[in-house]
Amino acid sequence: VFVLSVDPTQAEIDALNKQIADKKKKIAEIEKSIEAYKSKITETQAKTISLTNQMTILDNRISQVNLDVEATTDKLDTLKLELESLRLSITQTNTTIERQKRILSELIRELHREDDKNMIEILSAYDNVSDFYERINRVETLQYHVGKSAETLRLAKADLEKKEAGWVELQGKMID
Repeated sequence: VFVLSVDPTQAEIDALNKQIADKKKKIAEIEKSIEAYKSKITETQAKTISLTNQMTILDNRISQVNLDVEATTDKLDTLKLELESLRLSITQTNTTIERQKRILSELIRELHREDDKNMIEILSAYDNVSDFYERINRVETLQYHVGKSAETLRLAKADLEKKEAGWVELQGKMID
């Protein structure tokens, strides 16, 4: 029987990713409005210059600047959310690495205990040949799991390095 457990860290990451998507959607809408105001400014400038037209141009420019500020603020908020999501993901990967290290360590200890026994000791410990072959299969299974665990550990470390590089990149964007 397998029990599926939901990692609370993954739920947090998913929630942050939804917030990021919402912010990016809002930014796109704001940028669309900015373009509309730019178009209005250009259109109004093309008309006969009058005091009213100049006031309209100034109002449109003020609206455009306000939207630029809002878009920039939302972009910064999005970057902060992305950084938090990445931080949680890095923490999750570090936890996976530590768990894999413990598993690998225990598997290696078990293999070492099995390797310390000599063949006469092993053969004399079993009442029949089928028990002996079961032991051989168990050792082979242990060796297989050591290899799998080592591979999982290697992949988790590579994933962590990639996430840490992304972390540095996002922090660089925050500074710019």
